[in-house]
Order: sequence, then C-alpha cells, then structure tokens
Amino acid sequence: MTEFKPHICAVEQLYAHYKHPRTAILMGHARGVILLAAQRRSIRIEQFAANRIKQSVVGHGHASKAQMQRAIQQIWHLKTPPQPPDVADALAVALCCGRHIAAIQLR
Repeated sequence: MTEFKPHICAVEQLYAHYKHPRTAILMGHARGVILLAAQRRSIRIEQFAANRIKQSVVGHGHASKAQMQRAIQQIWHLKTPPQPPDVADALAVALCCGRHIAAIQLR
C-alpha cells in the first residue's frame, strides 16, 4: 500500500463453512489486517460477496475454482490459468470491483 498507493482496496466478504472453523479464524485475521491497513491510510474499501464476484466474472454465482481460473485466463489473455486458484480469485475480486466502479460512474 505504501509503494503503490491504491485508491481502493477490494476484498471478498468473509465466508466460512462450519466444518472448517480454523480456516475461518485464520482468514478473519488476515482480512482484518488488510482492512486495518487500508483504513489507516484512508483507502476506500469495497467488499463483495463471493457469489457476486463469480457472477461478475463467469456469469453465474456458483462457479467452481477451475471455472474462475479459466475465465480469468480468457479475460486477460493469459497463456495458462493463474496458479494457485487463489490468484485467480484475487484477480476476480479486482475485476469485479473495477466493473462495480465503472457501473457507478455510468449512472
């Protein structure tokens, strides 16, 4: 954040499955640090539900990790799907946010 000075921080809303409470706790910690860092730098924060991100990128809200990877690969003309799948997810959050901001500006 210090080096690139973004104006917006886009994050996925936290979703946790009851079968994986440890994962939810770890993700909550990481997400909290990111949100705190953005807030302390007065960076606008946009949060999106996972199904909204998938809808924005793939066209339906229940896309698989593999579908997200292929969609990101196609959208950005990448030679191979982003690896690991979490990289595609991060790119999808950014793309969803960009589309959201563009839609607001068109109103």
